[in-house]
Amino acid sequence: KRALYCLHFENRIRIELVYFTSSNMFENFIILLIFANSIILAIYDYEDRDNLTDFNMSLEKIGEVFTIAFAVEMVLKICA
Repeated sequence: KRALYCLHFENRIRIELVYFTSSNMFENFIILLIFANSIILAIYDYEDRDNLTDFNMSLEKIGEVFTIAFAVEMVLKICA
């Protein structure tokens, strides 16, 4: 009945998180992120493992942004 042993199911923050994370807009945004991340993984040049090209360095940075976005999604859903 508590998220992470701190947010009771009647807590206003938790109620808003449940509403937000279960909304169609949020779910569609996450699906869009997954799709975009898949494209980034597909166009990555795996022959350049050391990221010597600017293209792969840019994709690496974009990948870090996706990682942060998915981590935020995880925290929001755990707290909800």
